[in-house]
Amino acid sequence: ASARSVARIFTLPAEGGQLADLLTADRGLLLYPCWSPDGRQIAFIGQDFPEEGSVYHIYTMPAEGGSPRKLTSESDSVDEADIAWSPDGKYLAYRSRDRKLRLLPLSGGSSQIVVEGLKGNWWAFGLTWSPDGKELAYATNRRMWKVNLQSRKSEEVQTGLDAVPTKMAWSPDGKTIAFSARQGGEPELWLMEDFLPLRQAGR
Repeated sequence: ASARSVARIFTLPAEGGQLADLLTADRGLLLYPCWSPDGRQIAFIGQDFPEEGSVYHIYTMPAEGGSPRKLTSESDSVDEADIAWSPDGKYLAYRSRDRKLRLLPLSGGSSQIVVEGLKGNWWAFGLTWSPDGKELAYATNRRMWKVNLQSRKSEEVQTGLDAVPTKMAWSPDGKTIAFSARQGGEPELWLMEDFLPLRQAGR
């Protein structure tokens, strides 16, 4: 019999040590795991295989491993892209297949549309919350943006790069965004401070 790839989620102590195998998929993929703010849960995207094609859902599970809990339905239209947990633990932000940035309330209920008309492939998407939970930074159409969650207005974060930004991470003090950028070849890691011209760059 031919070998079959198996999707798993692992954790590894930051100081080093043994891998913990938390979850193995019976079928499909396990994608984009992220920690809850209190470190007690892990959210991830799981792939299902109904007869009409692949469908993605958002799940959570205990950080020590255990049975996953499905949070979304097909109407939430989850895409294969980054997800991000809000600092207060109340929402998960994600990209939907109809190219919208949405918030999923963890208390239950339908997802909320924050931004419409996202452009670009899933791999060019990025997503991160501001530490105060008032803004989301996201990547679309080869550029980086941040949206105010109260006004729902977006403004571009000028990087000064002719490159595709993705995989952002907002610093705890709110002054810096780290992100990966692809410029023809392999991705590079960049750092922005105070959203002014680039401060550091390195492979």
